[in-house]
Amino acid sequence: MVLVTPTINATEQTDVMCYVGLSNSVGPKASLKSHHQLMKRMELAEHNQYSSELCTICREQLGENSREWPICKHLYHLNCIDEWRKGEDEENNQCPNCRSTDTTLAAQKEAQFRLQRDDRRGLSRVHVGTRSDPSRPPRLSDLSCRWCGGSMRRARVPPASGQWTFRVKLVCQRCNSPVMVHPSALSDL
Repeated sequence: MVLVTPTINATEQTDVMCYVGLSNSVGPKASLKSHHQLMKRMELAEHNQYSSELCTICREQLGENSREWPICKHLYHLNCIDEWRKGEDEENNQCPNCRSTDTTLAAQKEAQFRLQRDDRRGLSRVHVGTRSDPSRPPRLSDLSCRWCGGSMRRARVPPASGQWTFRVKLVCQRCNSPVMVHPSALSDL
């Protein structure tokens, strides 16, 4: 991969500046990009170390410790892109430069969100089987014990006070493992 960066020497710059109505502010031998900088950039691009001089997140020089965005291959500092990807907004699943979406990252975040939601409802402690309509809450018959695979049944418990007031106790019919779930977690409770 060769990165082409135009350099404008003083003569060309004067022509451009005269065209747009600006005065000549540099000497005749000045250039906007030195030959050394251009050669260094082309060498790094050829070795695929990085194709841009700046991390677009922090606007600092890139170095050897950089990471590519998986889809478009834009480069960022390792710490910058890791912090970006940790964000909870949907935009954090997208490249900061071109907005290409990392579908793997988006799927991981969605799975983590569901696990946290299910944990709040108590469903992380049971296995929810495949349902014909995944948008509806599961039924009691869809659940099985996470430890032994046995079917779950609703346990009879006296009214409670405190944190479990609005929970329903389920028990595995095989190993008697108890699970407390929120009533809204299941459609038939």
